[in-house]
Amino acid sequence: HSAPAPAPTPDPTAAAFRGVRAGTCLPLYDTGQAADTVTWNTAAPPAAVGCDSGRAMVRVTRVSDSVEDCGSGVGHAYWYYRAAGESTSTVLCLSRVYRANYCLLARRAGTPDAPTMHLGPMTAADCTDRRIPPAYNEVLHVTSVHQAGPDTTATACARAPGDRTRYWAWKVDDGRSLLCATAYRPAR
Repeated sequence: HSAPAPAPTPDPTAAAFRGVRAGTCLPLYDTGQAADTVTWNTAAPPAAVGCDSGRAMVRVTRVSDSVEDCGSGVGHAYWYYRAAGESTSTVLCLSRVYRANYCLLARRAGTPDAPTMHLGPMTAADCTDRRIPPAYNEVLHVTSVHQAGPDTTATACARAPGDRTRYWAWKVDDGRSLLCATAYRPAR
């Protein structure tokens, strides 16, 4: 007579991924440690927060077993986990929650006369932190997020008539919103 097989050791990370529900928001963001890949700020999904709270950084749009089910484009990402011995992954499809007065990381390139700005769309940064990860060289301050149509441009970012501020703008939320930002400059 043989001893019963030991029960598999529970995997808390797998349980955390399986516990996430579509429609919830998480205090999850890209730390900016690598320019072309996302490095999340935590190893396992954190507890959900209210989507209207200041702590919500991403909305879970879908929970799936395939990254093919997730959106693509600016402000979309996915995060997946496969427990040892399992044949499928749990995939969290994510959409960035953008808010005015928050800061993001970016990489300025080009020339002074024709600069370009490459947004780290899933990043979040302390606006006043001068220690920018090496993959980036700029902190952007989100000035506003507007509803956007097909013809919406960065001119919609102006905060007052005659505003001569240099705005950087991206269409996010599958083109439904315009994200407006300026290079962060601390108040003197």
